[in-house]
Amino acid sequence: MLIQWISLENFRNYRTLTLSPEPTLNVLSGPNAQGKTNFLEALGVLLVGRSFRGAKAADLARWDAPAASLAGELARGEVTRSLRRELSRREDGGWVVTGEGCPWARAIPFGWQDLGILYGSPQARRNFLDGFAGKLQPAHLTAHARYRRILARRNHLLQRGGGEIEPWDEQLAIVGLEILARRRAAVALLDAEVRRLYPELSGREQEVRLEYRGSLETAASVEGFRAALERRRAE
Repeated sequence: MLIQWISLENFRNYRTLTLSPEPTLNVLSGPNAQGKTNFLEALGVLLVGRSFRGAKAADLARWDAPAASLAGELARGEVTRSLRRELSRREDGGWVVTGEGCPWARAIPFGWQDLGILYGSPQARRNFLDGFAGKLQPAHLTAHARYRRILARRNHLLQRGGGEIEPWDEQLAIVGLEILARRRAAVALLDAEVRRLYPELSGREQEVRLEYRGSLETAASVEGFRAALERRRAE
């Protein structure tokens, strides 16, 4: 996917801006508080309809502006797609982002706070990986939500000390294996890209590998997953 051009109007600190990025690597450089991150945020809002900072629509428009807009054009092979997002006030005074997205548009932000993927808790790594896998296969997020519901119900039964746990373990195993398979597939794609890009970016002829290793890594079947859950319960 290539971004042919992007245009901003009254977005954050930008009154107007139109830019045609290079088709490969682009570097934004300049003093602090000049709008570099705001520009990246605008790309994300245009592509996926929301801010990677978690900002509300009211915070995206330039101060005191009655409305804001983003527009651009994407290309994938011979196919091009025009995008446009509007930020406007509702009758109740709130703000809303409107406009159609593109089913193959992707935007994955990575900032200093994302170093928690390396140095933070395992949950931070799982969250990142699940978000990436969900962009590759939206069904992953649906399965993940179902897994959390099943897990909450199962844990509730364990706390009460009654009820049949085995059927819930069975459901956890089925959905859990589906999630593990997609996580491994996502890591395999990331691994291939990291190995390809690292020597070029670092200037070093060193090999870097990414591998997925989890506490249930040995669970290659529903029975193995259930056995792992039973071992945890006995600990």
